[in-house]
Amino acid sequence: MSFYEVMYIIQPDLDSEELLEAVLEKVNSTIEGTGGVILSQKKVGKRRLAYEVDDYKEGMYVLINVQAEQTIVPVLEHFFKVNEGYLRYMILRLDEEQGVQLAKAANAAKMEKEDSADETVEPAGDEAVETKLE
Repeated sequence: MSFYEVMYIIQPDLDSEELLEAVLEKVNSTIEGTGGVILSQKKVGKRRLAYEVDDYKEGMYVLINVQAEQTIVPVLEHFFKVNEGYLRYMILRLDEEQGVQLAKAANAAKMEKEDSADETVEPAGDEAVETKLE
């Protein structure tokens, strides 16, 4: 499996959280449907475009790191071309060394997140506390 970095720009009028999550979920389900594993996903935020694209001067940037087979590239290209709401996209294949580092970082972050969720604070028991009044 190879490592890829996928960056895409969404129309800025999809600002509401529900619409944005629906758009992100479409991409994620496409990646996972082709056997890919999402290592990390980052919403970069709304940025000004270098030039107007379809009369938009701004766009919402999203960056995803993926581990998948090479067949994912044409699937994602077709997805971004056919579906509305995506202004631009770029798919880069990462070096094996960069991909391994990404996978390790993603795994470490996942483990840290699970560890913090597992930690529970136990309340102090029914320990008797003696106080002397003098």
